[in-house]
Amino acid sequence: MARQATLRGESAHVHVGMTNVVIEANRRLTVTRILAASLAVAGILVSAPLAAHDREIVVERYRSLPPSPNNFSNKWWVDYQTDISEARRELRSDLRRATDAEDRFDARREYERELEDARYDYEKEMLERGYRVVSFRENRFRMARR
Repeated sequence: MARQATLRGESAHVHVGMTNVVIEANRRLTVTRILAASLAVAGILVSAPLAAHDREIVVERYRSLPPSPNNFSNKWWVDYQTDISEARRELRSDLRRATDAEDRFDARREYERELEDARYDYEKEMLERGYRVVSFRENRFRMARR
């Protein structure tokens, strides 16, 4: 019985008399490839929920600070509310003057920027005075997840 095998491991043949029998090297190689591919897919399937979980974790940096007084005794709250109402009026005006979808898109994008700017200014003022800004919408969503 003579054995013949390639160094690359592509195929190995055993010569038994007149018949050529392919050993299981090809099968092992195929099984190895399938196993490697399935492990890669399993790794992706496991890592996707973990990556999504990382995004859900919310860390509040200023948890020890008292909540800001969101009422009319706080002049920065009044300024924030004024900025919001001004942005709404400007959005209505821009939407009335809009002639196409691009104008409406630009008006909404400008409105969102103004809201973000007002929120940033309010949070900055409150942090300078030792308060944290509480968003009731965010708290409602956090409570629903518990």
